[in-house]
Amino acid sequence: MSEQSTVIDLAPLKDDFETSDSEKKRSTLRWTDLSYTVTDKTKTDKAILRSVSGVARSGEMVAVMGGSGSGKTTLLNILSGRFAEGTLDGVITFNSKPREHKQWPWLYGFVEQLDCFFGDLTVAETLDYSASFKLKGASAEERRKRVDDVMQQLGLTVCKDVIVGNPERFSKGISTGQKKRLAIAVSMLNHPEILFLDEPTSGLDSFTAMNVVQYLRAITTREEQICIMSIHQPRENILALFDKLIILSQGQVVFTGTVDEAQQHFSKLGFPTPNKVNPSDFWLDIVTPDHRTDELEKESTERIEKFAAAWHGSDGKKGMSRMATGASQIKNVAADLETSLALDPFTEYMVLLKLSWTLLVRDKLLIGVRVSGAVATLLVFSVIFWRLETEKLNGITNFFGFMFFYLCSISFLSGTVPIPVFLENRLTIKRERAAFMYRASTMFFARFTVWGIFHALFAVIDGLIYWGTVGVQNPGHFMLAGMQFSMYFVICALAVGALIPHMGAAVILMAVSMILPASMFSGAFDSVNKLIPWTKYLDPEQYTMCMIGQGWFGPDFPLPVELVPGVMAKTNPDACYVKYYWGNFGLGFIFWILALACGVWCLHNGTRTKHRLM
Repeated sequence: MSEQSTVIDLAPLKDDFETSDSEKKRSTLRWTDLSYTVTDKTKTDKAILRSVSGVARSGEMVAVMGGSGSGKTTLLNILSGRFAEGTLDGVITFNSKPREHKQWPWLYGFVEQLDCFFGDLTVAETLDYSASFKLKGASAEERRKRVDDVMQQLGLTVCKDVIVGNPERFSKGISTGQKKRLAIAVSMLNHPEILFLDEPTSGLDSFTAMNVVQYLRAITTREEQICIMSIHQPRENILALFDKLIILSQGQVVFTGTVDEAQQHFSKLGFPTPNKVNPSDFWLDIVTPDHRTDELEKESTERIEKFAAAWHGSDGKKGMSRMATGASQIKNVAADLETSLALDPFTEYMVLLKLSWTLLVRDKLLIGVRVSGAVATLLVFSVIFWRLETEKLNGITNFFGFMFFYLCSISFLSGTVPIPVFLENRLTIKRERAAFMYRASTMFFARFTVWGIFHALFAVIDGLIYWGTVGVQNPGHFMLAGMQFSMYFVICALAVGALIPHMGAAVILMAVSMILPASMFSGAFDSVNKLIPWTKYLDPEQYTMCMIGQGWFGPDFPLPVELVPGVMAKTNPDACYVKYYWGNFGLGFIFWILALACGVWCLHNGTRTKHRLM
């Protein structure tokens, strides 16, 4: 099918685009008779796509149009390989060959409908760290040059030092149009041969939408990329920028071709576009099921089936079928998509460590919450437990109270403050992992390193201050116990935030399943020891409590005290079953390892996008 000439004013764009290599091989993506079925909750098979065929070539910008539920996004996901469930039949080829599993993720970029970024980074920083993962084997200078080129091509140079912003935190940043162009820029860093975009104009005003599509039109032509985007109802001057339209209705193609060919096709079927009416609005009106009444639903369904039958019997469809004859003979085998990442695990960890540190120091809200919590507990505990006299019975009782409330404060602050670290950025991490930028494990370890050390520093400060106010003995052992316990709960908070998408639910789950049980079953209460003594063996607070006690009093903690002259007794004699400080430290470290493994699993599953090629 011949390409439509480009109708675009390049005046608002940069004149010095990086031109593509004149010898760049032209590419072709072809899909033939794609039928996709899923099983719903009632165990009923539902057809999402029905015998969908099409082709897109280098330099073409293709619009996939249709009403809600027509299958636009599903088609993009299948063509890119971002799906796993359901049954798919048909053939997809790239340059007349099945897509190669390890290379395919590096050949395409995907711009999702929702633009998600780390809000505390600037535009340039977002592109710079993304380039570290997307440009295999590139030097730092080459990465900087590519970032500068992409910013220039998409008009982002003027805002390169502006933070992206986070609406959930009421943090102002770049505009919605600039965010969309930033999303496109990130996907373009590695020179993809194909660019998929899921409704890139959604949520934009008409001028900004036109501006975004103009940039895409210019880049598609200059870079000789294949550009395929789903779009709902583009206005007429946006419609004119596309080389080809694919109109879907109820999962089947009702037309493929240029805008002019679409006008002619629907006119022949008795549906000419009325004067002064946007063609895309009119086409969507006549190809979308009308469910307002049973009569209208029946009428619209019959009309859509008529359109589908007319297209399948048209010369355009027959010509596409002849071109697809060779492709249909290629047998694809469905398999999970696996690929190698750009960086080795250590380098990946170091890049993410730098990113995590930058995000931490700029997160004034979470830092403020943690500091204010630390100041409040230090003041209250220092006053209440001033200079404990642990030689007497009431002193030992007060010591148990101090230790209990101190560990409660650590578990609460370290177990809740870090929850938003992954929870608020789940969609961003999911987008980046879907693009095969990094592993879940390296991201989790990097965030834990930064946030764990940050919270551990408060345990050091606590130890120094309580040494002077409460009278802590052996403050080094006290600090180490607090650091280990604090970092354990940081791991748990990160894990919960990675898996649970709602802040309220995450905090409640953390409190009910981790913080309260740790306090109740640690062995601090003698009555619990008598009823269900085995619970303390599974509680990390048991080992921290005993580390503090043994660091303070020695291995015989809790020490006997004199009740009356000549009568000695122990308070809660069964509080510790491991009688040595370093033995408790080792057991606490085992909980560390188990929590880290659980945290990586939570982040992996909470931010995973399943992939599959066929």
